[in-house]
Amino acid sequence: MHFMNPVPRMKGLEIIRGLYTSEPTCRATLELAGRFGKEVTFSRDRAGFVINRILIPMLNDAIGGADALAAAPEAVDKFFTLDPKGPRHPMGPLMLADLIGLDTTGFILRVLEAELGPAFAPAPLLTRLVEKGALGSKSGKGFYLWQGGRPAGVSPLVAELRSGARAAPAPEESAALARRAWLGMMNEAVKVVEEGTSSVADVDRGCRFCLNHPEGILVALDRYGVSEAAAELAALEGRFGAAYKPAPLLRRLAEAGLGGKAKGAGIYRWPAGQDSPAGVNPVLETYLG
Repeated sequence: MHFMNPVPRMKGLEIIRGLYTSEPTCRATLELAGRFGKEVTFSRDRAGFVINRILIPMLNDAIGGADALAAAPEAVDKFFTLDPKGPRHPMGPLMLADLIGLDTTGFILRVLEAELGPAFAPAPLLTRLVEKGALGSKSGKGFYLWQGGRPAGVSPLVAELRSGARAAPAPEESAALARRAWLGMMNEAVKVVEEGTSSVADVDRGCRFCLNHPEGILVALDRYGVSEAAAELAALEGRFGAAYKPAPLLRRLAEAGLGGKAKGAGIYRWPAGQDSPAGVNPVLETYLG
C-alpha cells in the first residue's frame, strides 16, 4: 500500500500486487483501503508504480530545464497553475518538489534510474541543492524560501548553483520549458499503460486522487491533442534527445487518426458536443503491444 502525503488529507492510495501476493491478501488490503475511505489505484510492481513514475520525472525535467535556461522558478510554476493553456495543476513542479523534499525526489529518481535507465538520472541542479542542505520546505529552503510552511520568495541559492549564467529568458521561454515537462509527463503516462503497469482508468484515477489534478493526465492528453503531442515530442526528441521520444502507442494512435477530443476519439471516446469523455476508447486494445 503506497499512501500519499499527507496521509489523512489525500484520498488516493496505490495498491501494488507482488508476484506471490495471494487473493486473500488482496481482498483484505482492498477492504482495509475501503475502511480508510481511500480511492484505490492499482499498479504492477515496477519502479515508481504509477504516481511516482509519471510525476517525479516531470519534476526532474522542469528542474533540469530551469537550470539550463536559467528560468525563474515562479515563471515555470505559473504555467502549471495559472496559464490557460497549461494543465491547471494545483501546484507547479518546483514548488511541489520542495514540498515532497528535494532529497526524497532525488532518491526516487535514483530508484527509477536503476530500473529504467539513465534518462531518469537526477538533474545536476537537484543534486547540488541537496548537497548544500537545501531540501525544500522541511529545511526552510529549496527552490523557494519557506516560513511557517509557506513559500516566501525564491531562494537566492538557486541562482548561485545554476550550471551557467545567462540573461533571464523571455516569459514564453519559461512557458515552453514548462510545456516540455508536461508533455513528458503525458508521454510517461502513455508508457505506463502500454507496458501494462496500470490501466487508463487507474492512471487517471491516481492523478485525480493522489495528485489532486482536476482531471486525469490521459484525459488532458486527449484535450491537448494526441497528434499534436506526438509531433511536439518528436520535435523535442530532435532537439534534446531520446528522453522525449514519443511512446509507440502515442505514435500509433496519431497515425490512425485517433487524435483526441477534437477528433472524437483518442485514449477516450468523445461524443460530439460533450466536454467529458464517454469511457475509454474500446479500440485502444488494438493498438497496445
